[in-house]
Amino acid sequence: MCLSKLDGGLGFRNLEAFNLALLAKQLWRLLTRWCIGTGHSINLWKDPWLPGTPFFRAITPNSYSVRGIRVCDLILEDMREWSVTVVNTFFWPEDQDIIMQIPLSFLRKGDIMIWHCPNSGVFSVRSAYRLALSKASPVTSSSGNQ
Repeated sequence: MCLSKLDGGLGFRNLEAFNLALLAKQLWRLLTRWCIGTGHSINLWKDPWLPGTPFFRAITPNSYSVRGIRVCDLILEDMREWSVTVVNTFFWPEDQDIIMQIPLSFLRKGDIMIWHCPNSGVFSVRSAYRLALSKASPVTSSSGNQ
């Protein structure tokens, strides 16, 4: 029954597999962020790009007058450094400090999505497992021996 219609089945989804796929999508959405290259692909207000903040987004409220601004608009392209004036104009001091600490590469590479948890930015089952363990509540012994 769970085979696709193309494979001769009824097209019903395997709910366990589908649920796992949805959970994986949610985990990816919550625990990935942009690694800044040029900054052209990253929406300043909508995309996750700020490390060390809730959901990797600025805590400064979105200014509706600058809705379509990109991270590249905060960068002095010739010198590959943050424009202090622009950053200070748009953001609260808490966000300003975080932004100014993000290193910018002199290589004009594209922006990429990274798995935030390990330092390498590369997803692995090991990093996901360690994250799950760190977020889980402590397990007590079922034998009653403490």
